[in-house]
Amino acid sequence: MLEKVNENSVKRYVSNIIGVLMVVAVSMSLASCGDDEPDSGDSAIETPSLVNADQLAGTWMLVRDNVLYSEVNAQKTDEVINYKGNGAPYYHYYQVTVSDIGVITMVEVSVSGAVIGTPVSFTLDQNELVTVEGNEVAGTIELYNTSHSWDNLEIRWKEAHSPISFGAPVVSTYKL
Repeated sequence: MLEKVNENSVKRYVSNIIGVLMVVAVSMSLASCGDDEPDSGDSAIETPSLVNADQLAGTWMLVRDNVLYSEVNAQKTDEVINYKGNGAPYYHYYQVTVSDIGVITMVEVSVSGAVIGTPVSFTLDQNELVTVEGNEVAGTIELYNTSHSWDNLEIRWKEAHSPISFGAPVVSTYKL
């Protein structure tokens, strides 16, 4: 009887060890499913677009700027500016329109909709906003999700192209 109990215990122990080894082997094979090939620099693989030009049309309210001073001067610290409607700094509103040929025009407007800024025009190349004049990348769309409450759109603006000039790159968060 004791031999039978020991034989069953050994079988169960071996079965458990084999099961653990199989789980480890499957986990390792799944972890290695990534691309083992080195990056060839081939730009044929593109990042999927987060948004199309038509989805950008509307009046956008700027709710936050993350100013990245450290990217232009390591001695400076970054700054987060949260805008609010009833005290300084106040919200900024941007009217965005899209032409039939896909040119996106953005202009700052007052709360009532009166134009108070200078219009700028872009085209959308994947997630990059490219200036119509000069054909340079002005910013990159990093997030687009209209189901969020206060952060529907995030654009990482290049230093020279931010709607509000800080002398540094900025990540602006907008609400539609």
